[in-house]
Amino acid sequence: MAMPNVGAKAPDFSVLQTDGKKVALSEFKGKKVVLYFYPKDDTSGCTKEACSFRDSDAELRRAGAVVLGVSADDVDSHQKFTQKFNLNFPLLADTDKSIINAYGVWGDKVNANTGAVSQGIRRITYLIDEGGKVQKVWPIVTPDGHVAEVLNAIKHGPYPRVGAGKHTYEWVENFLQQPDSESARKGWSHHGIVVSETSDIITYHQEDGNVMRFDRNGVFKSSWQGWFADAHGMTIVKEGDAEALWIADNGRKRMSKSGYEYPAVQAQVIGQAVKTTLDGQSLLKLPTPPLPAYEKGNYMPTWVAVNEERLGGNGDVWVADGYGQSMVHRFSKDGKYLSTITGEEGSAGKFNTPHSICIDRRKGYPELYIADRSNGRVQVYGLDGKFRRVFGKEFMTSPSGIVTHGQTMVIAELKARITLVDINDNFVCYIGANESVATADGWPNNKDEHGHPVRSRLLQPGKFNSPHGIAVDKNGNILVAEWLIGGRFIRLEKATI
Repeated sequence: MAMPNVGAKAPDFSVLQTDGKKVALSEFKGKKVVLYFYPKDDTSGCTKEACSFRDSDAELRRAGAVVLGVSADDVDSHQKFTQKFNLNFPLLADTDKSIINAYGVWGDKVNANTGAVSQGIRRITYLIDEGGKVQKVWPIVTPDGHVAEVLNAIKHGPYPRVGAGKHTYEWVENFLQQPDSESARKGWSHHGIVVSETSDIITYHQEDGNVMRFDRNGVFKSSWQGWFADAHGMTIVKEGDAEALWIADNGRKRMSKSGYEYPAVQAQVIGQAVKTTLDGQSLLKLPTPPLPAYEKGNYMPTWVAVNEERLGGNGDVWVADGYGQSMVHRFSKDGKYLSTITGEEGSAGKFNTPHSICIDRRKGYPELYIADRSNGRVQVYGLDGKFRRVFGKEFMTSPSGIVTHGQTMVIAELKARITLVDINDNFVCYIGANESVATADGWPNNKDEHGHPVRSRLLQPGKFNSPHGIAVDKNGNILVAEWLIGGRFIRLEKATI
């Protein structure tokens, strides 16, 4: 059977639990129910998941929720499992698989090590609201960190749904649990965001100059002090067995202590593109391109894209000078300047704020996508530096960040929306569209009675204000870092429809 949709009545049941007595879902009306399905008692992943729920039982109850675990094991097996690990919540003995089938849990399972597909009980969790309706579904559960996901949904949900059709997402406001401080509240965020292969989230502090690392559930893990003005663009790559971080530093930053004005003493701004380890060790700094434009003009890199060797590339590094001379430069993997494109190579014309760049491989070969922001379009080049095409003028206003997942390209538009396009550059849908907010006095912030910038008072879940940094995790969830005082981190979780 199919999985019940969010908003649908959760199928009721009456079944034996750990103590040998019957229990029904209807008994829990007025409480939230975490109904989690797992394959088998006393196996490694199932034990880890059960013990996580056990350790969080008090916090779950304070949030008004009860936990029910379900497998096809019998009462005797459940009792042994419970006693062995001191479990403090009921396990339901669905020996005839009636609940498993009613909730669409039986189906294809993929062995993570071998890729083999088999039929069985999938690890799925349902959050059922106080009225007995499905509030949220986790169709693919990883035991590590799952309880934190559930608690987050209980405390902050239900979330608005945005997007359309198969591109529907649940909006999770303030997803990253950043340590509170005056500088975090007052700093003007203007940075990127990336996801590591371990699903850690890496971004930049609004004001303190720290690169911050969070786990997949948004819990703060660590930070290190940067030596750059800003981490405007962030790109993560893998070289051999290790990941590395490319940072595009545009060379200056608005700070609260200076009234959010750029430093007036800077006659010329020279930013940088640097590569570091994930814990902050410097690996490479690219030189300023040896061009006449930079003898007196600003060099202000905004993004980096790498033609990664692990993906069949040659290691070339592309750098967008989005805030300086509106050029895109190519360097060799060891940092030698190679060439420059300006937009004048093709029919589209010169770039105007090439804010972000991305090497796209969805078609089986690489292409360089350039978010030509002030022209309201995306230009596409081959990695030989030759112009191929341009698109988006008819449905975009301010493309600022580009990532891909599967066959879909996700484009952050600074003027308050995310735009999805397909493999052929065709418009799919908008997410969180809120373009009118960009006309507010002081946008992306507001102004106080003295005309000074203050954090926007117009923020609301389900609507963007100023998307800047963007990333997609391996499950297709979209992470957005917005440009405004105090920062704003949103996760768009792939919804089950």
